[in-house]
Amino acid sequence: MKQENDESHEFYASLIENLPEGIIIHDLKKIKFVNQTLSKITGYSKDELLKMKPNDLLPEEERERLSGYAIKRLKGEKPPTHYRAKLMRKDGTEVVCDFWASSAYYRGEKSIVVIVRDISFEVKMEEKISELETLLTEVINTADEGIYVREAKSGKIVFANKKFSEIHGIPLEKLIGMNSRDLLTEKEKERLKKKTFNRIPKRIELRAKGPKGKEIIIEETVGAIKNKKGELEYIFGIVRDITKKKKYEVKLKKLAINDALTGIFNRHFFNEFVYKEWDRNKRFKQPISFILVDVDNFKSINDNFGHLFGDFILKEVAKILSMSLRNSDFVVRFGGDEFLIVLPQTEKGVKIVEDRILKNLRVWNEKNKDKNVAISLSFGSGTFYPYKGDTVERALREIDRRMYEAKYKKEGQD
Repeated sequence: MKQENDESHEFYASLIENLPEGIIIHDLKKIKFVNQTLSKITGYSKDELLKMKPNDLLPEEERERLSGYAIKRLKGEKPPTHYRAKLMRKDGTEVVCDFWASSAYYRGEKSIVVIVRDISFEVKMEEKISELETLLTEVINTADEGIYVREAKSGKIVFANKKFSEIHGIPLEKLIGMNSRDLLTEKEKERLKKKTFNRIPKRIELRAKGPKGKEIIIEETVGAIKNKKGELEYIFGIVRDITKKKKYEVKLKKLAINDALTGIFNRHFFNEFVYKEWDRNKRFKQPISFILVDVDNFKSINDNFGHLFGDFILKEVAKILSMSLRNSDFVVRFGGDEFLIVLPQTEKGVKIVEDRILKNLRVWNEKNKDKNVAISLSFGSGTFYPYKGDTVERALREIDRRMYEAKYKKEGQD
């Protein structure tokens, strides 16, 4: 029986010595017991520790608080059983620990039993994570793009940075909790309702509400955040306001196909369009008509009235021609003082449009008598049949020839 008790005692003694937590038993005046783990935590040997007082292991700033807990516990009161504090190591460094304390009788005397866990590594990691979180927050808030996170199911915004707030003109505190769809225009919401996405688009352009409710165009790069089960939990968006960019693109596109002076289509647009239209008319066996228009005596107008006035005349001619067209027709500035009108799928339309031009021209000349100049135009027109072998080049040569014939005839009459 004695042998069994001895073996049992040795077992529990070994277990206590090798616990991952340190154990200290004291009565506030002296340390009565420590295990090997506490020796490792503090850097003192067990013999050294048993000659010390509990407060010898505490930094000055911790002694009053922890001694107060110990006194209350010895009196039978109930101070906190779990708390965090620092221990002083033998080398003078401090180590952060978690403490669990209770009262018990040790060798017939009321004592305090404290379990000590060294959490200095965890604390350092928490501090490092906190520093990284602070740094990340600063980086996110100084980013040129708006960044936000929303719940995948509800669409509720749970995070947004300052730039995102600026893009939409809504304070951060109001953004949190809003449904992200409420930031879109009503038309955009309706458009998205009709659209089906098989997967989350990586990049999408949206019409949204900007500051003071003004419509803006945003480009959003989208990503998914999944939980540990692999389920979609959040969606994050990186947002750029591309309103100015879009306006600039429209302007560039317009400059690419529109004449800078008159605003009507330019020769580049004609070259891009005419061959496609020619092939279409060939396929459907439809005619296509051209009217080449030349401003008579334009060099004389420039010489006598100056180039600024000459530019004014060209702009006025462009207006006269544009208002004379049918819905399906269009006019281009073909070069210098020449304009070309394209009339798809028509033969009779040429005479109708020419008569309208002459009528509008007479009205203009009547209204602008005070300018001491009358605009005169010469036409070279024709109807061509792509499906019968006519080509664009032949058509242009023919109307150019006819226009000069009309011009020479007019000069002969003068």
